[in-house]
Amino acid sequence: MPAKLMTFILLLMLSASAGCFTAEEAKVLPALPSENNKNYIYSVAEVYELADQLHQKNIIVQGQFMGWSGCPGKTKMITRSDWVLFGDQSGDQSGDQSGDQSGDQPEEQSGDQSGSQSDEQPDDQKCILISGDFPKGLNPRNKKHLGKNVIIKAVVIYQDGFLNLKNISR
Repeated sequence: MPAKLMTFILLLMLSASAGCFTAEEAKVLPALPSENNKNYIYSVAEVYELADQLHQKNIIVQGQFMGWSGCPGKTKMITRSDWVLFGDQSGDQSGDQSGDQSGDQPEEQSGDQSGSQSDEQPDDQKCILISGDFPKGLNPRNKKHLGKNVIIKAVVIYQDGFLNLKNISR
């Protein structure tokens, strides 16, 4: 099954169970997002690719929660408690929705990630340091939480060639 179709099906199921997105809003676009689509879900690779254009914008991004495991990417720590979001290149977004679903902001999604990291993405663009709250229900000290798939809303900070995200999900 194509990755985009699997992504759409997963997001459709999540919207039905969580009330987070409508079916139309949950579509993952085949081309680069426009200003009109606020619910486009960026990959870590896309955030790196579009960092200059996304600077100081609110986005939705998906990846694997890796706690405090370290990140060799072109990213800097803003606070001592910054955590790592690792890029998912497999296209498989399996997992259950966790946390309360209130408001119109996307909530963190956590679930097991089954898929392997692609070798096509450069090593320095496979992860981003995130400042702000950890995704709901996840703890960087709990090894069982590492590798969980998450979707967060964040502000892009791109300065001096370094990329960071500020988690603004509630």
